[in-house]
Amino acid sequence: GHTKSCGCLQVEKHLAGGPNATQRETSGGWTPEYRAWTAMVERCYNAGGEHYGNYGGRGITVCYRWRESYEAFLADVGRKPSPKHSIGRENNDGPYEPGNCQWETPTQQARNRRSSRRITARGKTLTLAGWQDETGVNAGVIRARLCRGWSPERAVAA
Repeated sequence: GHTKSCGCLQVEKHLAGGPNATQRETSGGWTPEYRAWTAMVERCYNAGGEHYGNYGGRGITVCYRWRESYEAFLADVGRKPSPKHSIGRENNDGPYEPGNCQWETPTQQARNRRSSRRITARGKTLTLAGWQDETGVNAGVIRARLCRGWSPERAVAA
């Protein structure tokens, strides 16, 4: 009976101030970037939210600058390059913050899942799909080579 919010009070406070020019397009709708920002904050701070367990529940946070200011978020990441892009983190276990976030395509997002296998060879760490792109060696072949005990360097060699 004492709860005043579902957990996303910061977003509610921000919205209560009314939309400003950077949040709202002249057509009257929220910008895609603003919707991405609110969803990002919701995932990390609304314990009752559908996706909280995969984000805030495992310690993923939003840097203070972005959490408190949509305008700061927009200044740092800019506009989405296309409608297909969404906000992604280079280090999937790291926070939403400058230097760790960028707009990504669905393919990039799919490759940056916790379940994606990453291997280090030639001084780089890439997913199997990334190594396939880099070397032309099929990801399944690389996986099979690794399972047979090959070194990462040898497994990615054409």
